Amino acid sequence: MDGPDENLSVFISDLHVGGVNKKLAYTRPRLEKVVNEILAMRPLPKRVICFGDIGLSYGLAADYAVSRPILQRIIDAGIDLHLTMGNHDRRSSFLKYWPEYGQNAFVPGRFTQVVSLGFADLVLLDTLKGTDDRAENDMGPVEGTIDPAQLAWFEKFISEAKRPFFVGSHQFRDLYIEGAKPIARAAKSAFFAGWLYGHDHSWCPDIAVASWGKHLICPTLALPSTGLWGDIGYVVFRTDADGATAELVQSDFYFQTPTAHAVRPRFWASRVQENQGKSMRFVFEK
Repeated sequence: MDGPDENLSVFISDLHVGGVNKKLAYTRPRLEKVVNEILAMRPLPKRVICFGDIGLSYGLAADYAVSRPILQRIIDAGIDLHLTMGNHDRRSSFLKYWPEYGQNAFVPGRFTQVVSLGFADLVLLDTLKGTDDRAENDMGPVEGTIDPAQLAWFEKFISEAKRPFFVGSHQFRDLYIEGAKPIARAAKSAFFAGWLYGHDHSWCPDIAVASWGKHLICPTLALPSTGLWGDIGYVVFRTDADGATAELVQSDFYFQTPTAHAVRPRFWASRVQENQGKSMRFVFEK
């Protein structure tokens, strides 16, 4: 069997797999279904990247105890797995089951990474604002942040970039630095190709204004959830010499749970049908 395709990635987000709340236990088989489909891909992707909210609501240790064996199957298949934090995660609980993330960090205390996507790189930021000392049943703040140490590292990376790069984070719409969107900082580099993020549970290609004065807009893409609510699925991402193509694989849509209504709203099926075959093209300007 041929090895993984260096230019092929799968993006997943908002797993929300819980080890305690039985009412939301449906998220576990949804994630298992996604993993099964990834492992059945030919060729296999070189990497799977998770954009946060691995934990269900509070980032309990039990959440990671349940999700680690499912995600471990990706690693065991020879596929690289990269994870970062969402607002529902808790770093200390996560590290109990993923201790390797506490080693060799670019920024101490943050799970910031630079991941090769083949013809481009992905800067995967850790935008979790909530602290580990919050109460066990405290979700913490919804909005994200880039702390000063991570910001300094990020700006250095931007200034030294020598090839196309994307930025990935959990939050985007709720992410600010000193009152401004961080996309303006990324767009200082002509190599910046776009921003990818989770949190919204919705396949949503869009553009963001990086600079009115310099007439800069940048492409952005919000990712679906693997199973909690909203667009349910994942994104297959392929880079080439000229850019990258993101393709949506969607299996369902529901709000807030699959059984929230006695009669399934017609819009749910319509949304899934409408999104079949959706894709987004990113181009490299330099």
